Amino acid sequence: MKKTKRKRNPFGILIAVLGFAILLTPVGSNRLVVTIILLVGIGVILLAALLHTREISLLPKPKWFSMKVRKYHGQPQRPDVETLLWRQINFQITNKLQSAYPGATWDYLVSPQVDCLLDCQPIRIRINQTGDYNFAEVHMNQYGNLSLVMMTIDALMPRHRQEDGKTEPQVDPESWYSLIGKPLLTEVIGELQARGHQKLFINEQGDIFIQNNDAQEIKGSFEQFPPRSYWPALTDIFLRDELAASETDQALELSWM
Repeated sequence: MKKTKRKRNPFGILIAVLGFAILLTPVGSNRLVVTIILLVGIGVILLAALLHTREISLLPKPKWFSMKVRKYHGQPQRPDVETLLWRQINFQITNKLQSAYPGATWDYLVSPQVDCLLDCQPIRIRINQTGDYNFAEVHMNQYGNLSLVMMTIDALMPRHRQEDGKTEPQVDPESWYSLIGKPLLTEVIGELQARGHQKLFINEQGDIFIQNNDAQEIKGSFEQFPPRSYWPALTDIFLRDELAASETDQALELSWM
């Protein structure tokens, strides 16, 4: 095995030479001069070594070093417990639906609250690609078992009627309000009332909006909102929930106290 030659330090050689010079120099003024020179040389060597070390520490770190620091010091953000809970519930709902209808999809009518589910209250969802069923209710009992009750709301199936030469969808206002209208309307009114609003508007397309100066600010949108011919029936339904309703040229106005 080939031995590597050790590189000699010229400063060390200089110190050794000066040390021998002190020993060989007769006692007197010459020896004092050599000693002073030796001490000055040692100081210069130490200062040079210190500057050399500091220069190395101030050099920019290579990219791989900074990347390694970021890699090992970065902490992934954890989702909160409620988010994880809803993900697991959503997966269970999807698995139950697709076990019977492989192409089934679904969505919540309104964003659910975890307290409702924990209190064993049903949560209603809209389902698609599930044969004659178009809604379902999700229940969770006190043991954590999840079950689905499939529902068919005939009034919300695509049927039409002829009136004044126009074809419009047939809707049961009571069924529409209990399944679609009330859950979303309760949420929207709760948010608006907390901000000091006292009324909202619903146009013929089902858009829920408030009047912000001259602009309409959309707050939500109803699915399958009943046509204008059903608005008098909706007005009576709203009154039962203590909502004053009146028709305008382009919208249905709802107000509360």
